[in-house]
Amino acid sequence: MRTGDGGASSALKPGTCKTERGLLGATTCTPTREQVTATSDVPIVALATEFIATYEGFQDWNMQASFRVPLDEASEYTSLPNYPGAEVDGPAIEGIGAAAGQYRSLKLVTVDGMLQVHISVSTT
Repeated sequence: MRTGDGGASSALKPGTCKTERGLLGATTCTPTREQVTATSDVPIVALATEFIATYEGFQDWNMQASFRVPLDEASEYTSLPNYPGAEVDGPAIEGIGAAAGQYRSLKLVTVDGMLQVHISVSTT
């Protein structure tokens, strides 16, 4: 995965995430917390639990990630500059600042007294 201007060195790049090969050279793997942060511009605080991330790509790619944090950390995610208008239990918010042809979204949901953070980044 790429960020707009080459991005941080820990961002996913085509061909760098090759833990499992599929048909026609398609790639699926589990990105690290650092790769998710660099690709989505969403920080993953140290208190985050239940981190899950997947990457699937061939010509286009898709990264999905989610994790939980204490509700008192919500302001960390409702004030992200690239996700204006994000609110807990609100609609998914489309992110800005992505590379051309890249789409991002952030959804914040209360689950069992915790904040569940859902991230999606993909190309067309």
